[in-house]
Amino acid sequence: MGAFRSLWRATVSFGLVSVPVKVYAATEDREIHLRQLHRRCHSPIEYRKWCPVCDVQVEAEEIVMGYPLSPGRFVAVEDEDLAALPLPESHTIRILDFAALAEVDPLYFDRPYYLEPAEGGVRPYRLLVEAMGQTGRVAVARMAMRQRESLAALRALGEVLVLQTMRFADEVRPPTDVVDIPAGSQPDERERRMAVQLVQALSAPFDPTRYVNERRRAFVEMLERKAAGQAIVQAPRPEPPAVVDLVEALQASLRQLDGAGQGTPASANGARRDGDARGASSDGEAAASPARRRRARSRA
Repeated sequence: MGAFRSLWRATVSFGLVSVPVKVYAATEDREIHLRQLHRRCHSPIEYRKWCPVCDVQVEAEEIVMGYPLSPGRFVAVEDEDLAALPLPESHTIRILDFAALAEVDPLYFDRPYYLEPAEGGVRPYRLLVEAMGQTGRVAVARMAMRQRESLAALRALGEVLVLQTMRFADEVRPPTDVVDIPAGSQPDERERRMAVQLVQALSAPFDPTRYVNERRRAFVEMLERKAAGQAIVQAPRPEPPAVVDLVEALQASLRQLDGAGQGTPASANGARRDGDARGASSDGEAAASPARRRRARSRA
């Protein structure tokens, strides 16, 4: 305890009750971050802000923000313009409503934070935790953080208040606007029955420690080997599974469970690991694209 520094201080307000709190990040970034180096000398690459019209490097005091209207046309936005915009009270988390947690779709949740009672706030803090715990409700609040207005959900996690920033309704796309499921044949009763049986066989209490980021672990091991001067051996990439008949796949899965005598077949775990690795690889390729575009512009 006491090893973490609070990000900021705020006051949770509901009715005439105020709860002074300290806000702590509930998660940490465990992603491995790489720097771009000059291949010739391995020096870190620097990025400078450059005006292509004036052909000069631009200092911070010479920069103004702008909103793009069309290619080459912008609306300049000054600091005083932003300061004049309405914003909820600074450092105030104002509770608007209480709702059942099941009514809030996880799509709306964003970043989680822990709230700790500040000086003079222990008693009302515990009161709010106990009230939400007994009613099974979460608080929907409005707040301003880093000059941005945000919705937030407050809920009790044991004896601790958790604040989770939320997206506004117009920031979440309706699934019908994105996903198009073609009309076609429906699963028959036999397929439904076997699918339910498979789901039940794979069901287990959620334990987050069972799931490990396999790619990150391999990444760390690779970096350690390179740092120690050892050679790196690349494992062959497995072939994607062939498309098989749905009933055959369900029957094979159930046979595998019967043969293994446990709820989680090894192939399912392997598939999840392969999926994580492929997803992380795609993320890495997507992250590299802006860097390639920057290099192309610099060469031009």
